[in-house]
Amino acid sequence: MMNGAPAPIFAAYWLLKAQPSWRQLDAGARRAARQEYLTALESRPAALTLRGVYSLTGYRADADLLLWLHGPEFGDIQTLATALRRTALGAHLDWAYVYTGAATPAQYDP
Repeated sequence: MMNGAPAPIFAAYWLLKAQPSWRQLDAGARRAARQEYLTALESRPAALTLRGVYSLTGYRADADLLLWLHGPEFGDIQTLATALRRTALGAHLDWAYVYTGAATPAQYDP
């Protein structure tokens, strides 16, 4: 809390699109790349919450995956984004849309 006001919560919504090169990899390479990506997600800063990972297949033509995160430090979100981009899977993903924001907790939320 700063000056009596609740600290903001930062949120990010990442919509990612698989490049055609992803589909050209053999099954073993894709499996290893997915595992590396999951390891990076699981290694995120402890205060950063991964609220959801959603497949957008069949819902949008311009994105395949949605990641929704929130936490008390915006830098943690950026650190995770950098780590994910450095993975083998990250090299095959375009960041179609990135939405970020900050909100204060509701005054009625215990």
